[in-house]
Amino acid sequence: MGEQSPTVSVIIPCYNEAKNLQRGVLDEVYAYMSQQTYPWEVIVANDGSTDDSPALVRAFIAGKEGFSFADLPHGGKPAAIQGGLERATGEVVLFTDMDQSTPIH
Repeated sequence: MGEQSPTVSVIIPCYNEAKNLQRGVLDEVYAYMSQQTYPWEVIVANDGSTDDSPALVRAFIAGKEGFSFADLPHGGKPAAIQGGLERATGEVVLFTDMDQSTPIH
């Protein structure tokens, strides 16, 4: 990844997703994105979660290049996506749900 600007930004809105985070969904995302040959970033956009989601995300992304955390006030999924979009620097911006109902691959 290095110094290059991301080609792809992936935004993952997050609202009270502790169960999914404990299940390892970010491991799946990290494993897939790490295999890509293009520069990428993943932005987890926290929508004012009231459970352990923020702490779980911060612990997961610590030391993982390409991942960032946007801690936003609660405004609903559209606001979380917008907050992620405002931070995204990729040429292409995608979003997926934390439960990976549409898998990252």
